[in-house]
Amino acid sequence: MIAIELVTKLCASRCLIDATYGHVAAVAFVPACNLLIWVALDQERRWSIRWLAFANGSAIAIATLYALLFLPLCRSRSSQS
Repeated sequence: MIAIELVTKLCASRCLIDATYGHVAAVAFVPACNLLIWVALDQERRWSIRWLAFANGSAIAIATLYALLFLPLCRSRSSQS
């Protein structure tokens, strides 16, 4: 999905923002962090719990920010129907 957005810029054009590599890195961080935490819990490694909690909190913050950013698009689409 991230590669499709980089090529087509569908979401960026609707939100009137330029999708920079920083935006892509932030969005790609969310599933990467989820995978990291899943692997850490599955293998029961003794990684730093504080670091994993910080990474998970950052992923939640990024996902929330982008969900709020796309919220007006959902409202405008439902009012057109």
